[in-house]
Amino acid sequence: MAKRLGKFTKVWIEGYALTTLLTTAPVSNTYEEIEVGAFGQDKYYLAGRSDASLTVEGFFSDATGETHDALKSIASGSTTSIVTVAYGSNAVPTLGDPAACLSAQQLEYTSTPDLNGAIAINASFKPGRSQAVDFGKLLADETATANGNTSSIDDSSSSSAGAVGYFHIAALSAGDTITINIQDSTDDAAWADLVTCTLDGTAIDGERVAVAGNVDRYVRAEWVVTGAAISFPIAVSFVRL
Repeated sequence: MAKRLGKFTKVWIEGYALTTLLTTAPVSNTYEEIEVGAFGQDKYYLAGRSDASLTVEGFFSDATGETHDALKSIASGSTTSIVTVAYGSNAVPTLGDPAACLSAQQLEYTSTPDLNGAIAINASFKPGRSQAVDFGKLLADETATANGNTSSIDDSSSSSAGAVGYFHIAALSAGDTITINIQDSTDDAAWADLVTCTLDGTAIDGERVAVAGNVDRYVRAEWVVTGAAISFPIAVSFVRL
C-alpha cells in the first residue's frame, strides 16, 4: 500500500502558490442521500444531486502573493477560482503524481487572531452547476526560463472522451510573456497541441480549459517564452475524461 504523507502536498489557488502557508486542504465529492426505503423494507438510498468542495486552512500573511493577498477579494457571481492540490509520493510532488483540481467560487475567507497562537485563515470553495472535483495528474511544477517541455506521461492507451487542463502562473516576469500547452502523442515522439492556455504571464492567474474528442496515449506540458531574464513559476495538471 503506497501511503502518502500529507506533508508533501502543494496547493495553488488562482495562480498563487500558497503551499508553505497552508496546513490542510480537504477535497470532497459527494451526493445528496435520498432515502427510498418504504414499509416493510430496510433503508436504502438513491444518489441525488452531486456536490463538490475544497477548504484550505493555514496561516495569515499579508505579503505580496501570500494568503491574505490571494484570498481577501472573494470572487462573486459567476467568477471562479482555479484550485489545484497535488499529492507527492512522500516527496515533493512531481510529474505524474495525483492532483485534485477544481474550478469554483470562493464562498468564505476568515482570518482568526488567537491570543496564544499564530493568526489563522481559512477559505472555502464550491463549484456551480454540480461540477465535480477533477482528479488527474500533475504535468508540470516548473520555473520556465526558456522554451521547454516536461517529460511525458504514458497513460497506456488513447481515449475518446476529451480532457481538461488546469494552469497556474504564480509570479510575473516583468515585460516577458509565456504560452503554455498540453500536448499529446501516439508514439512519444511527434507531438501536437491538445489543450492551450490563454494566460500569457501578464498577471498571476489560473485557468481551466476543457477539450472534446480523442486524446492520444502520451501527454506532456510545453511552453514558449519571449523576453529577457525570463522567470515564470508555472503549474500544469491534466485530467483525462
